[in-house]
Amino acid sequence: MIGKRIAAIIAGIVILVAVSPAVAAPIDWQQVIGKWQALAIRQQQKYKVPGWAAAIVVNNRQIYANGFGRRSLTSYEPVNANTLFQIASLSKAFTVALIAQEVDRKKIAWDSRVIDYLPQFKFYDPAATRTATVTDVFAQHSGLKTYVGDIQANLGFSRDHIIQSFAYIKPIAPFRSQYNYQNCLFLVGARLEEKLSGMNWEKSLRERLFIPLNMTDSSATRWGYDHIKNRAGLHQINDNGQVVSLTADRYINWVYTLAPAAGINSTVNDMSKWMIMHLNCGIYNGQTIIGYDNLLAMRQPQTAMGKTLMGEGSYYCMGWILTRRAPYDIVWHNGGSSGNSATIMLIPQLNAGIVILANLNGHFPYLLAREFYDILTGADPAQAEKDLNEQTADPGFTPATYDSSIPPSLPLARYAGRYNNPVYGPVDIHYDPDRGLYGEWGANQTPVRFYHLSGDTFALSCQLSYPVYEPVTFTIADGRATGFSVKCFRDEGVDLFTRQP
Repeated sequence: MIGKRIAAIIAGIVILVAVSPAVAAPIDWQQVIGKWQALAIRQQQKYKVPGWAAAIVVNNRQIYANGFGRRSLTSYEPVNANTLFQIASLSKAFTVALIAQEVDRKKIAWDSRVIDYLPQFKFYDPAATRTATVTDVFAQHSGLKTYVGDIQANLGFSRDHIIQSFAYIKPIAPFRSQYNYQNCLFLVGARLEEKLSGMNWEKSLRERLFIPLNMTDSSATRWGYDHIKNRAGLHQINDNGQVVSLTADRYINWVYTLAPAAGINSTVNDMSKWMIMHLNCGIYNGQTIIGYDNLLAMRQPQTAMGKTLMGEGSYYCMGWILTRRAPYDIVWHNGGSSGNSATIMLIPQLNAGIVILANLNGHFPYLLAREFYDILTGADPAQAEKDLNEQTADPGFTPATYDSSIPPSLPLARYAGRYNNPVYGPVDIHYDPDRGLYGEWGANQTPVRFYHLSGDTFALSCQLSYPVYEPVTFTIADGRATGFSVKCFRDEGVDLFTRQP
């Protein structure tokens, strides 16, 4: 049955690919895809994925597109190649592509300084502010903590607020010294594009990429997600190992604030066109979308990452990752929203690519992409799962212990008040004899609770797109709480929330 299905989809294509000037290796794509699809269906069951889709392109045409499972746990509608997913961090390459077009137009260069175009932009480190280039915005070597600032999107803060927050956040490593993955810096890239084009990022994306690539179902807004009936739901696996559906706004909205890094919605059919353009020297349907030199610039290694599931020699480029391995280098990226996951992988030496989108948060598409490469190259695909388990193993940690017998310094009512922080505030704290300390946090007034741990240390608890349970310690002066420090923000230097008059 599988063999007949594959044959109908790819029509028995066999292609000769030059792997060196002297050697031509035949690749039977029907056989490769048949083996891979059979394995992928087994993995879908193992990893409890409700639904997923994949597409493969070779020599500038789509040779495979298929969907499996259902769109959500609350619907029995099947996933197909036109089902819309959140593609998460696969969005980053689109923002870089828009800047590549501006470089083509000579409006900016990869080594142009950011402050020459956005003079208000600041890092905490003045030297980094003075020297940061366009490439630095995208190369994941800012010296800031991994995922720094992302919580601001969960708390309802605007893109402008998030960009301004870089002036307050201390680095954990010297500028350009090491790999630390970021989302928020891609908002700076989007602001550069807006300054250069005179359009907002969403309009540039639509007019300069989606329309010329005929990506008719793709978008980068919540409206664009909601108004496609054939869309994938969001799902996670809970602590009991059960797949649960996520429908609340807090799971969906934040990616659209971070859309230039993580908020594009697309289908595998649309993403096939994106892959074809990249594999065809930046040309689609005879139109140059990105000049070849700048297309290659997007894939140039910028920051060593070390070992990834795709191989030992992995480097972050600009919105793409390059892994050097035999017999073929791969250019790829993975990503995840609250309840979708995605991976794209290009093999330029074969003029081939694959994209996999799933409606479950996790590593499923990432694993399938590696298994596809292994089957293609004759390696044992079972090794991919072993490598994934090794790289994602829980290192374990010993939770801090607190002596709850030590009472707070003050009556609980005297901790109530408004506390502000230039990056993550404000927090309004109230007291009620029945509820204890509770309040609202951020621009969207996320409900929070404070549970006593020991002395003047409490646990701040709330539900964002993930659960938060974080120790905070109040400072007391002259018989009143004057502020509190949030433990997880200390290495950023923005942990202190100061009481307002």
